[in-house]
Amino acid sequence: MAVSEPPGTFVLPSEQFGSLDLSDSQTANPSSESSPRPVKAKAAPLQSPRLPKRSGPPKSDEEQRQMFAELEAIFQQAEDAQGGVGVSELRPNPEYDDDEKEQAGSRKNVQALRETRQILDQMWWSGSSYMARAAEIMADASRDRMFKNPIRLARQFVISNNYLSHLAKHINDTELAQVAVPVVHNICVDYEPAQEAAVESGVASILINRLAGSRDVFNNSPFLLGYVCRLLDLITSFAGGLDSSPENAVQVLLEYSSHLDLDLDDYVVLVNSAVNHLRNERFQQASLAASTLETPLAVLVDSYERFDEPSTPLPLLSSLDISSQASANPSPPPPVEETQLSQLRNNLVQVFSDVSALTEFPTAYPLDSPLIGSLRLWLTLPQRELLICGCIMLGNLARSDAVCQTMVQSYSLHTLLVDIISRTSDPQLLHAAMGFLKNLSLPFSNKQIIGIASLIPTLSRIWALNTLPHIQLASTSLARIVLTGSEANTLRVLASLSNDPDSPAYSRTYLSLLLSLFHRSDDLATRMEIARLVVAILRVLNKIASDPEPEVGTRGKDLQRRLFALHQDIARPLSTMVLQDRWPVVRSEGWFAFALMSRTVEGAECVTEVLVESKMFEPLIETVVGKVEGNGETGQSEGADQGSEMRKKDRENALVCASELLRHKGTFLTPERRQVFEDLLHGKQPSGLDENVRFG
Repeated sequence: MAVSEPPGTFVLPSEQFGSLDLSDSQTANPSSESSPRPVKAKAAPLQSPRLPKRSGPPKSDEEQRQMFAELEAIFQQAEDAQGGVGVSELRPNPEYDDDEKEQAGSRKNVQALRETRQILDQMWWSGSSYMARAAEIMADASRDRMFKNPIRLARQFVISNNYLSHLAKHINDTELAQVAVPVVHNICVDYEPAQEAAVESGVASILINRLAGSRDVFNNSPFLLGYVCRLLDLITSFAGGLDSSPENAVQVLLEYSSHLDLDLDDYVVLVNSAVNHLRNERFQQASLAASTLETPLAVLVDSYERFDEPSTPLPLLSSLDISSQASANPSPPPPVEETQLSQLRNNLVQVFSDVSALTEFPTAYPLDSPLIGSLRLWLTLPQRELLICGCIMLGNLARSDAVCQTMVQSYSLHTLLVDIISRTSDPQLLHAAMGFLKNLSLPFSNKQIIGIASLIPTLSRIWALNTLPHIQLASTSLARIVLTGSEANTLRVLASLSNDPDSPAYSRTYLSLLLSLFHRSDDLATRMEIARLVVAILRVLNKIASDPEPEVGTRGKDLQRRLFALHQDIARPLSTMVLQDRWPVVRSEGWFAFALMSRTVEGAECVTEVLVESKMFEPLIETVVGKVEGNGETGQSEGADQGSEMRKKDRENALVCASELLRHKGTFLTPERRQVFEDLLHGKQPSGLDENVRFG
């Protein structure tokens, strides 16, 4: 009786070209957009309020310092009063409840705010050099709890009268921006109506234009840049906020970060604001359409050149000279800053993963483009995030046979990936490198070339460890793909771990390590990949043994005998395939493999050890004659179609298995179990199927 191939092509997701990302090794970044909010009717436009001209006489330095000191004193006195230093406020008064206290405190604070007006007017008229510091004090005070009520009332007044859009226009004024930006920012903080109004007023575009324009205002007021980025993040995090930001936002933010000698905090704020935009598909598509992805990639390189002590000179991307303003000899960042940099780099890599997974990416950046050339070079560098980024983006490009063949046969990228796997223990980097190699291993012409690069010995160090489940899964899946249909790679998996005949490792193979991992692992997906790898080995050896050339066929039979002699537990993973009901096509592969093994004496020995176990009897009987009902009758198994092609092939392979076991091992079976197999061959419900046979 011939062994029947399962119907159709057996392809699971891991055998298809797939996109790479970090989802298996780090938390995905949540979307910054909330659910859409209804657009409210706009208030009637008002005439833009105008600030008075600076027409007053100039003040001396001493007079300027005095005015500023008076301004500070007003807020300090209000803070002291709120703190309850007065004796009367320490005594409880039953007739003066908390609400009345809060209202009275608010009235005092409103009065304090009014007192600042005269001082601020004088500072403005006289052109005081303390205006920027005065704006900072006002901004800080607006965040203080004791001013919440008056500030809330002021916000309501500003929004209801449509003043926010008029305030935002002053951001374009070099002199007024240092006041307008903090004011608009503080109006929007923790106040959704103001954020919605800022979106409708196009504040995001105004801020981007401010960054793209003269930088003098930021040079003169270093604090202002942080306010701009925080305000931009507030707006773009609101529903519809990113839609109001111009398409050049990413380019402007990143170019600004690269051309100024910023401290780390401002640098991180700028880059993260750009990343927030790039998480949105609109900006991803725009970066591909305009071929501007080089800019954020250059910033990733810049984060090492600027803040880390370089161990290797890093290559620059031609579109942006990111080293022009960076320190020539950066000192290693302290631990807190290193955490900031690490998070920033991870954010960038996740964005690059998303962009490179888009179907437009290969068209925008073909294999011979300079950007892809830079990514290939990154695979030779020591910097972790550059390696991960290179693996992911190139892996997402490797989704056709032609591209994969060029990457392996012309660029030898597989050798760099095998080297990375051999020397790193970083889970994210391992996962990215193995994911890339899986795509490269799919074309048949690449398999042997990749196998020659010592991939199997390199992966074996992972199989010997109790590491993360998703790393074990990636490594076993990669091994299965690279040996499927490949005689050379199958023989590499079956090679001895030692060339010394006197060593215990001589009788163990790389497959022995995989079978050991199968018994140790409790991850179903990993166990299933190992089982599928065993099936792939059986297919290859059966093909060699069936070769019409006598010498080749004899060699194949010798290989089969060696396989079963060294791996007597090889049928154990196949039983897992048959017993599971999650993937019917995988179950069919299991019956096919049992049939192949049972055709040889040595293989039948391994199968018998598994198939006569109590847990295997019922699936065997069900596959051949149907499910055993409570009354002893047989019926259709749930969800199965007796006439279906898959069910038919499973039955044929189970019958082959039963027949060959009787032929090779019948004399070694108990009479009861031998009778079960004989009944199955005649298509009958086994007679005398008592508890000892079925469950004993």
